[in-house]
Amino acid sequence: MFSAAVSVETFAPLGDHLIGVAPDPSLIQAWKVTDGAHTIGNPARAIGQIPICWDPDLEAAREKAHEQFRWFAGGWQVNADLPTPAGFAGATRFVRPDDLAEAIPCGPDLDHIVEAVSAYWQAGSGGLSLRASAVCSGLQCPLALCGAPLMKSSSGL
Repeated sequence: MFSAAVSVETFAPLGDHLIGVAPDPSLIQAWKVTDGAHTIGNPARAIGQIPICWDPDLEAAREKAHEQFRWFAGGWQVNADLPTPAGFAGATRFVRPDDLAEAIPCGPDLDHIVEAVSAYWQAGSGGLSLRASAVCSGLQCPLALCGAPLMKSSSGL
């Protein structure tokens, strides 16, 4: 298994952008000092990726996050070694919706989502990839409205 530092050293010279699944400034720093890597900011980007689940009902959002993201509870060390859907199902059979509540922002509170993703900006990411699951039940999903508070929060970058 590759460590994060070895992965950056190996793949930064080959990649166009850094995509991180944890707000880790050491990965961004490692990319910056790797020979042959594109410069972050010109033209490469450091992009943070985080799952979120919006719904006007907090419990419905947690249930949806559990349905679609329960694999998230094991962390990447577990996920990397699970080769099949059956392996993921077995490894996550005891994961409850509440187990994901700390790791995945859920519910209608857009400020909570902004707070969760701000760790990526603080780590040095200049972009976000939101792995969104929205249960909109015929409503217009307000995730598009996140743009205003997200841009406001990141305006110091």
